[in-house]
Amino acid sequence: EINEQAPELVRTMLDCVKRRGQGDPAAASQAQALDDYFNQLVYKIYGLTDAEVALIEAYEAALLTKRSVKKQGVR
Repeated sequence: EINEQAPELVRTMLDCVKRRGQGDPAAASQAQALDDYFNQLVYKIYGLTDAEVALIEAYEAALLTKRSVKKQGVR
């Protein structure tokens, strides 16, 4: 099932990234939704527990915060 979905999901994500680069405001939210879906698929494939998923998501959130602060020039 996942193997069958993968090529179309990747094409859709690439299209979102392209449209986002062209200034399409809806593309960013669609790309985020796809990214979240990809994460859920990976968690399922690896059989991660809720606790393991929570650790990963907390780590990703911390990385995003750190990147945001660097972009703003605050250290």
